[in-house]
Amino acid sequence: MVNTGVLPTRDLWITDVSTGKTELKYAREDGEFRGISWTPDNRSVVVLESNWRKNPKEQIVVYPVDGGDPIRKDAPTNKLQGLWLSPDGRRMLTVRRESKLQVWALDSFLPAWK
Repeated sequence: MVNTGVLPTRDLWITDVSTGKTELKYAREDGEFRGISWTPDNRSVVVLESNWRKNPKEQIVVYPVDGGDPIRKDAPTNKLQGLWLSPDGRRMLTVRRESKLQVWALDSFLPAWK
């Protein structure tokens, strides 16, 4: 999946390319996605969200594809753009909108993938 940075959307849609079936998985009232990446096992999507009206901190949210409650965690800093997971899912890369490149390892937040 190509990461496009800020996504002008509030909803998360997933399409099964083999069947062409598209489903709305999660609908939001406001805010925006600032980055999105699949988990290595393809069971979840990790999203960098910004919703200044409800929370002054950006959040990293794991949305299970098959439903269930999302897992939320405040991002380590604000003004982030884009989100990429390493192939094993142990590291997350994001770029801060102040031209600084920062890499974080968020232990015990994402599940272990095999």
